[in-house]
Amino acid sequence: MAWCCSIPATATPPPRSRPPPSGSDVETTREAWVQARRLDGFPWPGRLAYIKIDVEGAEQLVLAGSEQLLRRSAPMVWSFELLNTQQRLGSSKEALLQAFERWQYQFFLYRPATNRLVPFIPNADGSWPRRDDDNVLAIHLSAMEDVAKRLCGME
Repeated sequence: MAWCCSIPATATPPPRSRPPPSGSDVETTREAWVQARRLDGFPWPGRLAYIKIDVEGAEQLVLAGSEQLLRRSAPMVWSFELLNTQQRLGSSKEALLQAFERWQYQFFLYRPATNRLVPFIPNADGSWPRRDDDNVLAIHLSAMEDVAKRLCGME
């Protein structure tokens, strides 16, 4: 498994780094400086099946750092949290979903009790459907059949 960031042993910032944004609404118990790398900076061997994003509102930055990967061989599935943390970086849930849609992804919730994918689309009133957890799956159109087969069907 490849990790896209590393945490130095000390909390001293590395050269030329910037401090994290002020006014963060994320509670932390300790501070650490993290050096991040774009996903485009790794020599991926082929099409990735699954990428989990857990970046507390910076999902669109991850996508921006993955443009070459998306153009070359779009990962089959991305999993990410859809919380209200996108606002702290000037974005929104809707903007994040639109960014994935531009790369030909559709959204689903996985229901382990029934082993089904359920489409995740806004309700008629514009509100979002209730989720058992905060994770949404973005599945690329070209991988829909393969993913559905692996999970034993779609609702």
